[in-house]
Amino acid sequence: MKIVDEKGKLFGAVNLVDLVVLILVIGGIALAVWKFTGVSDTFFAKKVQITYTVKAEGLDPELYEQTLKHVPSTLMAAGEKLPGQITGVTKQPHMVCVLGEDGQPIWVEDPYHIDLTFTVEATVTETTNVLMTQVGTQEVRIGKKHIVKSEYIEVEGIITGLERSEES
Repeated sequence: MKIVDEKGKLFGAVNLVDLVVLILVIGGIALAVWKFTGVSDTFFAKKVQITYTVKAEGLDPELYEQTLKHVPSTLMAAGEKLPGQITGVTKQPHMVCVLGEDGQPIWVEDPYHIDLTFTVEATVTETTNVLMTQVGTQEVRIGKKHIVKSEYIEVEGIITGLERSEES
C-alpha cells in the first residue's frame, strides 16, 4: 500500500492538501487562544520575591503605636488579601524648614508630626511581555506614590527602596 496514491490521498483515505489546510487552521486557532487568553503570559511567568520600603511623612504621632499593634499584617487590595505583608515599621522625626533669626532657612523637628517607614515583603509574578513590578494593581517603583494597605492599616507614602530576588 502506498502512502500517497494517484488521487493525492494519504493512505487512500484523506486528501493531502485538505490535511495540510486542516493542520494550519487548527494551529492558527491554537495560536490565537494562546495569545489572546493570557496563557502565553502565565506560561513564561516567574515568581519574584520583593522587599520595598514606603515612607509616609507628616503623620499624627499616635499612628505609630497603633500601627505597631498590627505588624506584621497581610496586604490587601479591593477587599482581598494579596501575597505579601507589612513586616515592619519605624518612626523618624518629621523635619520642617523654617526661617532662622538671621533669615536663613533651617531644618527643625516638628513636635506635632512624625514620619513612618514601612517595610513590605511580597511575591509578585513577572511575565516576559509586562515589564513592571506590581503588588495588586499598584506599580512598585522607587519614587512612586504607594498606598500601604492591610486589614487595619492604610497609609500613603513614597517608595524609597526596592530589592528583588527570583524564586523560580
